[in-house]
Order: sequence, then C-alpha cells, then structure tokens
Amino acid sequence: MSVRNTKILREQLNDYKAKVSQTIYNLLMKEFNVYLERTKLGIEMYDYKTLLTEAFCDFYLLSFMIDFAKKSLSEKSFGVINEYLYYAQQKIKNRQIKNVVIITAARVEKTDTQFMDFVNQINRKFKVGVKVRNTNWYYIDFFKDNILHYDSMYRLQSNLSKHFSKFDKNIFTEIANEEVLKLKLDYKILWNDYFSRIILNSFGRFDIMPTNYVKGQTEETQNKVLKSLDPTTLVIYYNNVDVQKNYKTAFLNDIKIFNNLLVHDVPVISVGKYEDLSLINLISQKTLELLLRQQLFFKVILITY
Repeated sequence: MSVRNTKILREQLNDYKAKVSQTIYNLLMKEFNVYLERTKLGIEMYDYKTLLTEAFCDFYLLSFMIDFAKKSLSEKSFGVINEYLYYAQQKIKNRQIKNVVIITAARVEKTDTQFMDFVNQINRKFKVGVKVRNTNWYYIDFFKDNILHYDSMYRLQSNLSKHFSKFDKNIFTEIANEEVLKLKLDYKILWNDYFSRIILNSFGRFDIMPTNYVKGQTEETQNKVLKSLDPTTLVIYYNNVDVQKNYKTAFLNDIKIFNNLLVHDVPVISVGKYEDLSLINLISQKTLELLLRQQLFFKVILITY
C-alpha cells in the first residue's frame, strides 16, 4: 500500500534498511567463514559461487533507496504524491479508466491458467482494453542498467566500510562452521584483514562486472511500458515469481516510469508478494479486492513480446 507522509516513509525505510543490512552482513560473514575453512582448514569447495556478488548487489540497491529518499522525497514531494493519489483514486471512482496494463515479473502465456483466471476475474468487472506487458521485471539486467552506476565508487566503498566493517562476534558464532570455531583464533583481527583486503578490493572492482546482456534491451522494455501510459490508464504490477534476490526487483525503482505515473496520475495496483520497499510501493494505493468492487467491466487483450 502507498506511503503517504515522510514519517511513515522514515519508518518503512528504517525497517527496510535494518532488514537488508542484516542480510548483507550475514552474507559477508558467511563468505568470511568459507575463507577460513579454505585457508585454515584446507577445505576446498569446487564450483562454489561467492556470496559477495549478492551482498554487493543488495548494498547497491539499499544505497540507491536511501539516497533517493533523502534527495527526492521531501515533505513537498509528499504533497505531490498525495495529490497524485487523490486524482488517481478519482479516476477509478469516476470510471475514467479506458486501458489497463498488467506488467508481469515473469513471462506469462495464455496457457497459464492461474494468470488467465486472474485476467478473467478482472474481465468480469471492467469493459476496457487490457494489455499484458511481459517485461520480465524480476531480472538482474535492470539492476545493471539502472542501479549499478548511479553513484561514485569512492562514496559507496566508504559507506560499505562504515556500516559493515565492524566484527560482530555473536553473529559470527551463529554462522561459522563448528570446526572453524574450534580453532580458537583471533577472529576479529582476521575479519579486519579479510574485510580490507578481500571485501573492499572486490567491491572496488564490482562496478566493472561483466555485462553479458544485450545493451539497450532494458531501455527498450522501459520505452514499451512508457508508451502504454496515458491519463486514462490503470497499471497493475503483477508479481508471479518467488522473490529470492531483492536486487532483481530493480525495475520497481525505475525513476523514469515512476515520474510518468505521477505526471499522468496513473493509478497503480500491486498484485502478489512485495515485501521490500520500492518506488512502486510508495504509490500502489489499492488492493485488487478493493478494485474489483468497482462496477466496471474489462475486455482482455493478451500481448506478449
């Protein structure tokens, strides 16, 4: 549901920051444990995928959300958002919606009975065009394009060190391998060395990570969504995936789409599970159940690409 004032935003941002920060720290500590297993116990894990990538991606997205909230979501901004929410609600109430766009997290087809049941449920209530945009928004490419290079490496690296370099003995004890704990080493000194030598150096190279995807594809997806938006449109963000990696939801923080939704007073509804804070969460104002009480009817057009 929408966030309507800065007090609620600060509360949600603090909750989001605490949750994601804990996840990041746990990932870093788990990687430290693997490092100790390898260097102190001689344990090698073949085909092991480092957890640092996920930790760094989560840190980038967390930093983006904090920075955006600080710079762009002032008391004045919330006046604009509240005005938007009012006019968006009035459009639904006054039956001014002529188009509905469903933006999916993962591709759907007409053979997907669960999704088609969802569409048919809407179909019984509205009599306007419905377009399904298979954007595949749960995808790392949007993170690489929109989040990865948003801030300077120096500032991000400084913040990473400031917030995550402290050794937490209790968390380490919970996470570490029993054999590692039996070594009775000075884990704090080892952690400090590992953090400065491995974590910070790895993070310093992270923004030049390989981009093994077609450049411009995310911009094309963004443009297709933007072309679907006009003052008579209702947008439904449809989450049909089990979100395991928060950074893969970066599309929900697309600033250009967010701004266009506000400019055109386009009502936004989120369907599915959305646990973490995002720009779409700020303006998603209705539940589907509430929407379906409106005496309107849909005609469905399934568009796939």
